[in-house]
Amino acid sequence: MSGDSDAGLVGAGAGVTATTMALASRLAARVHLRSSRSGGWPSVIFIDGRSGSGKTTLAEAVAAGMTAAGCTPPRVVGMDELYPGWDGLAAGSASVADMLRSGSYQRYDWYAEDFAPEVTLDRGTPLIVEGCGSLTAESLAAAHQLGETYAVWIECPSRIRKARALARDGDVFAPHWDAWAAQEAVHFARAQPLARVNEILHVGYPPGPGGYEAAAGI
Repeated sequence: MSGDSDAGLVGAGAGVTATTMALASRLAARVHLRSSRSGGWPSVIFIDGRSGSGKTTLAEAVAAGMTAAGCTPPRVVGMDELYPGWDGLAAGSASVADMLRSGSYQRYDWYAEDFAPEVTLDRGTPLIVEGCGSLTAESLAAAHQLGETYAVWIECPSRIRKARALARDGDVFAPHWDAWAAQEAVHFARAQPLARVNEILHVGYPPGPGGYEAAAGI
């Protein structure tokens, strides 16, 4: 797996598009506005959603937007670092709370098919955790112990998600798409991340009155 850094959140194009950067800038501004009431940026931001929805792309762009706005450059941890292989969505998701509590995690090496040495997180650096299964009741509770939190869900049509994922990972992901989607369905039904988010971003849909992005505050 290679994360969701794809052709941008809306439409086609290489790398992080101008549209993605604009979306991320607006999201960073909303996060800052909310968190400024408590005196600073969130300690932990979650970006969750199904495969191919653009979570990695958005996380990297939000981190850049936060840095440009004067925040300490956030550390981005992708769930691809935590899943123990193609059948590991549930296990990877369960490890997020442990990572937040301990301040460290073991990164999974997809080529060696084993965990690499432990990675230590800087407690003074904001953290963005992005990927399928990042947001659960347990991970949110652990994050609350560190300070303010903000959680986002990205909603994107399945045909676009699949096209992006297969374009990104090609023959590597193709045999696993259906099984991974089944894991997502089981996990999201149990974890109910949509009930825990601050905001839902609808991407890949026809533009609304405000442009390419539709956001729903929760």
